[in-house]
Amino acid sequence: MDNEVSTGRGYRIAVSGMKNLIKILVVICIAIALVLLSRSAYKLGYQVFYQQPVDQGEGREITVNITADMSVTDIGEMLKNAGLLEEEPTVFRLQEFFSDYHNKINPGTYTLRTGMTADEMLRVMGGDGEENGTDTGTEQTPENPAGKELV
Repeated sequence: MDNEVSTGRGYRIAVSGMKNLIKILVVICIAIALVLLSRSAYKLGYQVFYQQPVDQGEGREITVNITADMSVTDIGEMLKNAGLLEEEPTVFRLQEFFSDYHNKINPGTYTLRTGMTADEMLRVMGGDGEENGTDTGTEQTPENPAGKELV
């Protein structure tokens, strides 16, 4: 009889120990996931808010054409492919979202420089290009298919 009781008690102790071990492993997994997620979030925030141009100084000029049917992600992809941005288009989309030029990018042909940050490019494409002396190009609309000089 005592042997049966001690066997049951040993089983309960073993199960209790396994439950505690599983709880500890779950907490460790959650901690690791939080560290990895925090690192990714920091990296993304750093890219969005601490913008670096591709080149130092003025950089080289690159002409891009933005059409009315392009999304911000499409524009970011085009700027990256043209060598104007190093970040992913998703980062450019977030930079546009948090900027003063959210939903203000005008279609047209723009001359941008590799020495510009994303905010400076958004300023030019949003219509305030004369602020930094950059040519904002022409805007093409159905009413003006040939394009007109932007102000």
